[in-house]
Amino acid sequence: MALVPDVGEREIAKRINSTGTKPDWIASGTGTTAESETQTALITEVESRVQGTASNPQDARYQVVGQITYTATRAITEAGLFDANTSGNMYVRGVFSAINVVSGDKIEFTIQIDIT
Repeated sequence: MALVPDVGEREIAKRINSTGTKPDWIASGTGTTAESETQTALITEVESRVQGTASNPQDARYQVVGQITYTATRAITEAGLFDANTSGNMYVRGVFSAINVVSGDKIEFTIQIDIT
């Protein structure tokens, strides 16, 4: 389960009005703090963000798929969707059980926003 924080809700509303920025940058990290409405960044972001491929696979779903390659041994426990390759607005943040990686490993993330 992931959470759309306050800033993400505001940016989605702006996007609907054609003034927001497109969220298609995926980031990952090692933070384990629970998701919160007030968060604006991952807790411990690692590696460079990747620009994913955005689509609308269903009427009320926005989806971004992207693959991050790791350069060190890590336990990846969080991922987020942003509208810039650095800083930017965080649209979604999710925390999950650790995925252990070593240098050269890749994780493909699929982040979906369902508007209900």
